[in-house]
Amino acid sequence: MSPITDGIRAAISARHYLMKEAFASGDPDLIANHYYTKDAWVFGDQDQTWKGSDAIRELYAGVVGTYTWTSKSERIVPMGDGAIEYVIGAIHPVDDAEPTSYKIVFGWVKQGDEWLCNTQMFGFGTHF
Repeated sequence: MSPITDGIRAAISARHYLMKEAFASGDPDLIANHYYTKDAWVFGDQDQTWKGSDAIRELYAGVVGTYTWTSKSERIVPMGDGAIEYVIGAIHPVDDAEPTSYKIVFGWVKQGDEWLCNTQMFGFGTHF
């Protein structure tokens, strides 16, 4: 198990910035093709699941541009050749209605020179 270096933290932080930019610009392709691996799997509440770039694009197509995104990394821990990250995130309606908060676990892997998310599990809430 490799330690989580400052370089890994910076690479993962850059992915979160990309997610924020995709929400702001209304670009689900940016998320589906540059945040996640091609075979990523996302799990949500009530047996919701999305697998692969096309399904993940559809998941985000309904929210980017309509909401903005904020997130705060709680901790990153090494897991094999990758990392697991615990995040508190929120989507904020652009009309200033109440945000919806999520507790999220991201699985990160390095593909080539990039760190990408290959698994995401989320549920409603503001703490683990």
